[in-house]
Amino acid sequence: MSPFVFGGGGVFSFNPEVLFDGQWISVQPLGTEGQGLDGYAAPYALTQWQLPLGLGIRFQYRRQMTITLELGGRRLFTDHLDDVSGAVVRYSDILNGNGALAARISRPLLFNPDRDLVYRRGGDQVDWYYIGGVTFAFPIGSGGKLRGRGIGCPTF
Repeated sequence: MSPFVFGGGGVFSFNPEVLFDGQWISVQPLGTEGQGLDGYAAPYALTQWQLPLGLGIRFQYRRQMTITLELGGRRLFTDHLDDVSGAVVRYSDILNGNGALAARISRPLLFNPDRDLVYRRGGDQVDWYYIGGVTFAFPIGSGGKLRGRGIGCPTF
């Protein structure tokens, strides 16, 4: 049995979408939080840095197989994985600057909104995502062939 921890750095790519009127729409180009408008942030990049962190445990079974259990999180450097950050926006700015579709997706539960409505989307924390896994591994080839199982690499 071998417990372990892991960490490092990485890059990930994402593209937040929403199902709107039966069609999947990429929301980053819409600027649902006023991205690109005067007084608002620039559009966010769809490729970002991350910090993978986690822990696990590896068991060896009869020198022929290992079983690994691991749990990990990815600390992201963006709050736009879901296109919702802690931005405060004015409905009329989104409507007039980025269009009716961006305004509707920005605040979907408003059907007859006051154009001067100011609202906050999301919270203060940046996004994370989590993974878990189970891995089974065994050696293959002439040196690691499982006896009596016929498992191994072909030879030519």
